[in-house]
Amino acid sequence: MKWQNGTRENPVSCREKDRGKFEITARDGQARLGRLHTTHGIVDTPCLLPVINPNIRTIEPREMWDKYGIQALITNSYVIWKHDKLKDEAIKNGVHSLLDYPGMIMTDSGTFQSYVYGDVEVGVEEIVQFQKDIGVDVATMLDVFTRPDMKFSEVESAVMETLDRGQISIDTSKDVMLNGPIQGGLFSDLRA
Repeated sequence: MKWQNGTRENPVSCREKDRGKFEITARDGQARLGRLHTTHGIVDTPCLLPVINPNIRTIEPREMWDKYGIQALITNSYVIWKHDKLKDEAIKNGVHSLLDYPGMIMTDSGTFQSYVYGDVEVGVEEIVQFQKDIGVDVATMLDVFTRPDMKFSEVESAVMETLDRGQISIDTSKDVMLNGPIQGGLFSDLRA
């Protein structure tokens, strides 16, 4: 492969009319291979999606692209939003410049951080708009975190709140692909 010499050409953007298109290229039972069309290239699926903490980078994203052939990565928009230096650079130059990564970037919204550290200080619309503003390829809505030990009624309430947030996020997310996390905890009837 060309990129194994340590450099790799930047991806070619898909056609505007194809952005967000997912095509299935092969099937085997319920498994499938596909291609996701994004502004920063066409990504073959399934694919490895390394998680990048923008504050702590063990392997630089550009190295992942050039040396290891990684097509896409994920980072946390809330972490970027919360740190002024990262936020300012991402707003000014975009998340691809911030991370020095030319391929598809998906961002998470901060739901897990809200569970671990308490309430996040960003709203549902605000975090989706921020993800749009920094130029992510796939944004993620701020859902409601559920734990495995939660009762059915608690999880059901979280699912209903997530659905409400989902509609707000859809209304805010024009011009960016939106990831809707699957909710329902351990209760399959809430995930259906």
